[in-house]
Amino acid sequence: MRVSQRTLDYLKWDRLAAELVRLTSTSMGAHRAEALTFLSTKDAIVAELSRVEQLKAVMDSGAAPDFAGIADLEGLLERAGKEGTLAPEELLEVSTCIGGLTRLANYFAAHGEQLPGLEYLSRRLHDLGFLSHRITVSVDREGRVRDDASPVLREMRERAYTLQETIKEKLEDFLKGDRAAEALQERYYTLREDRYVVPVKAERRSVVEGIVHAVSQSGATVFLEPKFLISLNNRLKMAREEVKREEYLVLAGLSRDVADNSGELKESLEAAGEFDFVAARALMSTRFGGGAPEMGELPVLRLKKARSPILLLQGQDVVSSDIIIGDPARVLVLSGPNAGGKSVALSSCGLSILMAHAGLHPPLSPDSYLPVLEGVHAVPGDMEDVEQQLSTFAGHLTELNKVVARVSEKHLVLVDEIAVGTEPLQGSAIGAGYLQEFAARGCLAMVATHYERLKALAMADDVFENASMGVDWETLAPTYRLVHGKPGSSRTFEMAERYSVPEEVVRSAREFLDGAAGNVLEEAIARLSEREQELSKAVARQEEAAEEAAQLKRRRTLALDQLQRQAGRIISRKVEEAAREVDEALEGVSTLVSELQQGPADHGKVESTRRVLVGVRDKLRKRRAKVEEEEAVREVLPLKTGAVEPGGEVLVKKFNKKAVVVSVSEKDRTAQLKMGPMRMRLPLDELVPIRREKPTAAAGQKKWDRPGPMPGAVTRLDLRGKSSDEALAELEKTLDEAMLGVHATFLVVHGHGTGKLRTAVRAYLNETSYPVEFRKGKREEGGDGVTVVTMV
Repeated sequence: MRVSQRTLDYLKWDRLAAELVRLTSTSMGAHRAEALTFLSTKDAIVAELSRVEQLKAVMDSGAAPDFAGIADLEGLLERAGKEGTLAPEELLEVSTCIGGLTRLANYFAAHGEQLPGLEYLSRRLHDLGFLSHRITVSVDREGRVRDDASPVLREMRERAYTLQETIKEKLEDFLKGDRAAEALQERYYTLREDRYVVPVKAERRSVVEGIVHAVSQSGATVFLEPKFLISLNNRLKMAREEVKREEYLVLAGLSRDVADNSGELKESLEAAGEFDFVAARALMSTRFGGGAPEMGELPVLRLKKARSPILLLQGQDVVSSDIIIGDPARVLVLSGPNAGGKSVALSSCGLSILMAHAGLHPPLSPDSYLPVLEGVHAVPGDMEDVEQQLSTFAGHLTELNKVVARVSEKHLVLVDEIAVGTEPLQGSAIGAGYLQEFAARGCLAMVATHYERLKALAMADDVFENASMGVDWETLAPTYRLVHGKPGSSRTFEMAERYSVPEEVVRSAREFLDGAAGNVLEEAIARLSEREQELSKAVARQEEAAEEAAQLKRRRTLALDQLQRQAGRIISRKVEEAAREVDEALEGVSTLVSELQQGPADHGKVESTRRVLVGVRDKLRKRRAKVEEEEAVREVLPLKTGAVEPGGEVLVKKFNKKAVVVSVSEKDRTAQLKMGPMRMRLPLDELVPIRREKPTAAAGQKKWDRPGPMPGAVTRLDLRGKSSDEALAELEKTLDEAMLGVHATFLVVHGHGTGKLRTAVRAYLNETSYPVEFRKGKREEGGDGVTVVTMV
């Protein structure tokens, strides 16, 4: 894409580029940011924007890549490739870098499925952990070659150390002697030229035999290597040279290893730099709140909620605007007062296009549409060029001529204050000529102006469209929001007053303009703006009324919720009353059972007791029916969304029975239910959710324990040959007796047959309110022909 340096300077592109460089983490990523170029094909642009979008999503979830330790090793690798020996700290730098590359490879392994557009980079990250390990086992963190880096290094160092200690011992003995006291300046020893020496007084030089290695600045002291140390110092120096040679061999071997793997290292570092470049663009997108717009070949530009990247960089609160060009008018004539934001709108438009073509997310809504262009051209109004002796107007025309010669259908032209710097009437005529030329060449153009005749041209010809920057005409403060379809008033006098132009100057100017027959179009635009502001206030009042209505609706909903909670409390009280009656009945039952257990097992007495219990049971059933009837109050209350859920219980209104919800379809507002052995699908409106809480024993509440089984009780119920109704009646009677502790476990014999009786028995047990567990019989108990029931 063609973009001149003048256009980049006008749009302040260098500020964006510098911010992108700052957001990189590696020097390789920074180099790529500095060399940022504009893409020219739709596929390339979409691919880059998609890569940024993918990585941004992962980073926004809290998983940011770690580039710590990854550095540019180009110089080191080049030297190692030329058989150079790397220093220990340089080898450690290589090892640290490999560690960073390994973390980056692990990042891809963890998030690769979310980053399909960057998969090609993960393939270029090579596993070089073995090389890092080889370096770290040979060189410690302080950059010292380890003792076990070679088979003989430890032995060599120990030999040198032993010689050094021997020399120190001999020196210590010498310093304690009389000759030392007579000849030495001070009793100590030091190193000169890597040999041990003692400080001897210059005038006593002949007292100690040896070799002088240095003299103090004053000449009063000579640093002398005693004769008895010369041989030991020579041996120590040779031992240390052997150690250095062995260390050199270790470092040279490691350097060769680095050189042998330099190709993989370079490719991995290139991949890391490119990935860092993508990460920096993702960070910029997050900072700007940007997104990947739709890119296309149509000559239409739709920027939704566009904001100025430059103002965002400055940390300012930015007002967003919709900027539309080419739908259908290809030339947008932008007007409005000075300091109203026209230049910001032009800049936002140009920078959004450039950012997208550079693979950056512009700060606009993702539902924006940007065309793939071949050129962007910006022409500021002030084009004075002192070096070429061009005035503002001449410089402006010169640049406009260059643009006209270059543009075609796939170009965007941005002109700030077209044809300024000359007589307004003639300037507007020149401006109209350029607008007509832009339209004839088919390019997209956005032109800012104060010329009334250009606003009138845009009103008379559909090829052009007026747009204005919003202003609050009561305070004259700009709103910075672009409004399509109407021209903007310059409000020159009002703006002059706002910026404290002396009152007498403004008054004289008004009189002069009135004497020149005034400006009808400017006045019409001003009246139109005032009328529009009045309409905006009316709309605002309507919105306030709508908000009040919404608040009334919310209060109504709150009242219904309170009614529902109140109904729940009423039902809870009713249930508590029923529970007290049940407790009283159970206490009476407990008394009867105790009387039965104290006396002999008399069949007549048992039968009499059973009849009493059946009466209690019937009483409890009536009470339960009454409670369920009272619970029907819920039918008048609105169901809350999500109240009917799979696994929950509901009351089916038409049958007045409970059912378990199997599944819920929000699409057709129905639920599949299980009611006993039957399954059915009913509308949600016919269901009332049953909200149950786990019962907790209240403080002081009595808990009735079922007595143990009575001796000699019947533990086998034979239902063979009976109808389903008869069998279930017998089963219910037996369960009543089991509740009294007559038998805790019993066999229900229903036989195999057609299986109808077995199904009815187990369906009843599955739905009964009695606390039972059941299973089919074992082979020795009768197999599937019996059902074993246990009270729990």
